[in-house]
Amino acid sequence: MTRHRLSLKHALGLVVRLRPSVSPNAGFLAQLRDLEKDLFGRVTLEVEALPRRKEDRLALFEEVDEDGQMNVG
Repeated sequence: MTRHRLSLKHALGLVVRLRPSVSPNAGFLAQLRDLEKDLFGRVTLEVEALPRRKEDRLALFEEVDEDGQMNVG
C-alpha cells in the first residue's frame, strides 16, 4: 500500500484475486485501515472481517480487474 500508493481495497483485492483463500483476521484488517487512513486520509474498506466463503470474498473485490486496476462504473 505504501510503496505502490494503493488503497486498502485495491491492495487486498489484488491479493484475494490471486489467492482467494486469503482472509486476514480482524486485528490485521484494523491495522491496514489505520495505515490507509494515515496514508490517504480515508478508508476504502469498511468491513470488520472478510466474508468466510471464498465466493463472497471475491465478490467484495469484483471491481478489481486482472491487471490490478479498479474498474470505475
